[in-house]
Amino acid sequence: MAHQALLSWVASIDPVDGYRVYKGIAGAGSEGATPLNSALVTATTFTDPDVTEGETLAYYVTSVKGTLESIHSNEVTAEILPAPPTGLTVTVS
Repeated sequence: MAHQALLSWVASIDPVDGYRVYKGIAGAGSEGATPLNSALVTATTFTDPDVTEGETLAYYVTSVKGTLESIHSNEVTAEILPAPPTGLTVTVS
């Protein structure tokens, strides 16, 4: 089953050109994170369609204006769990 992670954040209080979203392995620190978007995100949401079951991922976002990039936001983590079973039934007699 394909998994995805939906990120959302509060817009910068300063006018910016957009946002850069970073992804890494949880606990590795920001040095190991890589940007997910080549073009700046202008919305305050981003969907990462490339997540794998069993991973624990870390994300953060930066604001970009011109050639300036902010320090990163707080880091959030997501543990990608397997999909639960479906179709459970019970018969009582």
